[in-house]
Amino acid sequence: MNATHTIRVDPQKKLVDITLAGFFDVPRVIQVAIDGKAAIESLGLAPHEHLTLIDVSDFSLQSQDVVSALQSTFGNPRYASRRLAVVTDKSLSPMQVQRVLKRDTAQWFDDRREAEAWLCDDRPTQDA
Repeated sequence: MNATHTIRVDPQKKLVDITLAGFFDVPRVIQVAIDGKAAIESLGLAPHEHLTLIDVSDFSLQSQDVVSALQSTFGNPRYASRRLAVVTDKSLSPMQVQRVLKRDTAQWFDDRREAEAWLCDDRPTQDA
């Protein structure tokens, strides 16, 4: 499957919605980083005030070079979100996704609606 990514923002929800699909190469990861930074900055919020939903339900197992590049991209503390929800498919190795994100506070879902509902729930949580 060809690599695709989409990044959308919802200013009302303070949400950055990222979808990654297919088999990536390092240049594609660099583009995701550039687009993600622009999306976060477009919200005009204080650091770490945005919410992030990452949908990797159609993401393929990746090469080690790509995993390293993704770790660098999503591990940048400057762009860390207040809450992170990950939508994944049972066929994708959860261990690979966890290595990429390295966020103990991320919540994992197999349903996008549930993930977004959890993100937008304003009740205090330990990860907020």
